[in-house]
Amino acid sequence: MNNNILLFVKYPKNGGVKTRLAKSIGDAAAVSLYKCFVEDILSSLKGLNAHIWVCYYPESAKDDMAVWLGNNYIYVLQKGENLGKRLQHCFKSSFEKGFEKTIVLASDIPEISGNIINNAFKCLEYKDAVIGPSDDGGYYLVGFNNKSYTTEIFDKISWSTDLVYEETLGKIEAYKLQYYVLDKINDMDTIDDIRKFSIRNGNGFSRGLKTKRCIDALFDKVY
Repeated sequence: MNNNILLFVKYPKNGGVKTRLAKSIGDAAAVSLYKCFVEDILSSLKGLNAHIWVCYYPESAKDDMAVWLGNNYIYVLQKGENLGKRLQHCFKSSFEKGFEKTIVLASDIPEISGNIINNAFKCLEYKDAVIGPSDDGGYYLVGFNNKSYTTEIFDKISWSTDLVYEETLGKIEAYKLQYYVLDKINDMDTIDDIRKFSIRNGNGFSRGLKTKRCIDALFDKVY
């Protein structure tokens, strides 16, 4: 397998994950939901023709990550003082291991599907880059093949703002890379995102099963 998935994950602890969401629902509920997000994503990745690296943070959480998610994954520390440096480090590590195509996934997209991931890797057979926008101005996925990747893509990006997608795409275009834009997916940052998820998955849902159950357990009604 020449494909590698970098799933960026923070260890779930109070005050450490989904802080915007926690302002509305509390730290404990935000942690519970975040765990479900990650577990749903990993369920969607089962059976794909790709390796999976869980890129974790902080450094002290390595043993706890394996206790939580099991020993079936490669655990790689996110090294760097900001998200850009951490992305650079993990992409570099992946390509140095000989993978031909590498994508990174956010950890708050429980509705991601295996078909989307397969499509992303297929695009990288004839494109230099692939990117999946999210509703908040960021992206849930970005990927490169080993011939096109350059670390400068992640330099001088306004991380944690609604400019992330626009600025990253600008970098991709500035380096004259051929790219493909995937369908937009909702990430889960606010109580309104939770409401929309519940409406979309009210009946007959097929993705985000643990997340849906967690929402139903936490809230009597969120829409």
